[in-house]
Amino acid sequence: MKLLKALAAVAASAGFMAASASSAVAGLVLTLDDGVNPAVVVTDNGAGDVNPNAGNLNFFGSVGVWTVNLAFARSDNGAVSASLNENLDISTSSSGAGSLTITVLDDMFSQGYSVANAVSSVTPTQSPSLDFKSTVDGVVVLDVAGLTSGASASAGAAINPLSNPFTIEHVAVITHAVGATTTFDATTVVSANEPGLLGLFGLGLIGLGIAARRRK
Repeated sequence: MKLLKALAAVAASAGFMAASASSAVAGLVLTLDDGVNPAVVVTDNGAGDVNPNAGNLNFFGSVGVWTVNLAFARSDNGAVSASLNENLDISTSSSGAGSLTITVLDDMFSQGYSVANAVSSVTPTQSPSLDFKSTVDGVVVLDVAGLTSGASASAGAAINPLSNPFTIEHVAVITHAVGATTTFDATTVVSANEPGLLGLFGLGLIGLGIAARRRK
């Protein structure tokens, strides 16, 4: 009997912890980590965010040898649209060698569709070496390494099924062998995949073909 009560207590505690974890929705979060000093974590409208508008996050500051001149993240979470975006603009410089990992995560995207197309792109205007990876609901959309100034990359992926709410994450790793500057912008767009529309378009073309043959 005592064993059953103990197991029940453990189960109840686990249920409470699971419920607490599932209800902790982060929203738009920016993290900067140089692997040496404590990571800087900035939440939308939280400490360090100098942009008062919801869904827009601006940070200026430093992490170790890194000075972040601009970190701008924008999210369409909460919007009602056939397509939703997450954008990241970064300008940072270092006084010496090192790596800086910049992560933007938003887990509050919510739409009525369950199948989607995702397209990601990244463009470094100034960069000794930039690695970039984007995911939607854990599905890799774009994963590139060693991008330098003037290079760009883009890729797409089908997300099926798409969770509700779903998550978009950008992870950029900047590497400097000496003091240098890196600037880049990146975006991921998630839009509804509507195969029914393609079917209707195909039927329309068939109809036009039949009409043309009848006129002959």
